[in-house]
This record gives sequence, C-alpha cells and structure tokens, in this order.
Amino acid sequence: MRPLGQLRRYLMLRLLHENIMQLGKYTAQELDENHIEILHIDQTAKDFRIQYRVNNKESQAIFMRVMLYSDIKAILQTLDETVEIPS
Repeated sequence: MRPLGQLRRYLMLRLLHENIMQLGKYTAQELDENHIEILHIDQTAKDFRIQYRVNNKESQAIFMRVMLYSDIKAILQTLDETVEIPS
C-alpha cells in the first residue's frame, strides 16, 4: 500500500475509533441507568460468555461470535446513515 493509502486508512480507523469510544461511553451509561453490572467476560474462538447482575440478581449469557460479527456487518453497512459527516 502506498503512503497516502496508509495515511488515509489510519485516519479512517481513527475516526471510527472516536465514534466507537463515544458509543461505548453512551452504552456504559445505559447499563448503569438500567442497573446492569458486568461481572466477568470469557471469550473463546467461538463465543463470549458473560456473567452479569441486574438489580442484584446474577445471571449469565452466551453470545456467538458469528452472530456478533453479523450484527457488526449490518452496522457498518448503515454507517453512512448514522454518522453525521461534516460538509
């Protein structure tokens, strides 16, 4: 890849990272507001196992990586609709 291509890629990833960090803060705030506490996360090549507490009741869930990647792909396909691009 040429230098300008590498620089462009870097800047794109930097903008994406900034947006993800902002969404992460918003999501953490939503978890707090809904009294959801993440206790532990284990990840394997196939899934994420998460232990959490909601209103003092502990539980656990399994999220398959394939499904999470599918969700991410859908988000990226609609990114231009959700991210405000300055003119």
